[in-house]
Amino acid sequence: MDSTIVTDIIRRSNRNQLILWGIGLVLVLIAIAFSANHFYNLLAGPFEVTPEYITGIKNVLKLDKFYVTITGELTVDTTYSETRTTNGIETGKSYYKALYLDDKILLVKTGELANNTTFIGALQMIPPDERREVLDEILQEVPDLKDNFLLFML
Repeated sequence: MDSTIVTDIIRRSNRNQLILWGIGLVLVLIAIAFSANHFYNLLAGPFEVTPEYITGIKNVLKLDKFYVTITGELTVDTTYSETRTTNGIETGKSYYKALYLDDKILLVKTGELANNTTFIGALQMIPPDERREVLDEILQEVPDLKDNFLLFML
């Protein structure tokens, strides 16, 4: 009689574990499905794109190919930079460049000081603090460029 009670407990435990592992697997598959575009860009990118592709983007958040290589006509140093520190020690520096693409300008954040015309990176919306500290400052100095800057950055 005791063996049936023990057997029932083991069966219930196995069933519960199977259900929980199944739910976990479904959740992992859902997470992968939502991140499929990121994995695609990670594995297949960077994609070489033209300036026309970049200037034709309406919504950077809905791009299939956001990890790109872009070559512009001219790169201008904006004189703005960002220094990262850890415990008071400088760990990195980023420079903001203006990449001219036909009649539009793409803001590029790069770790290189040189003014290259080819950049590789992910297209993203300009974060509010960078918009305020970099782009708004540039537009105060040169207000004529207001309509030329794209709403996103590399």
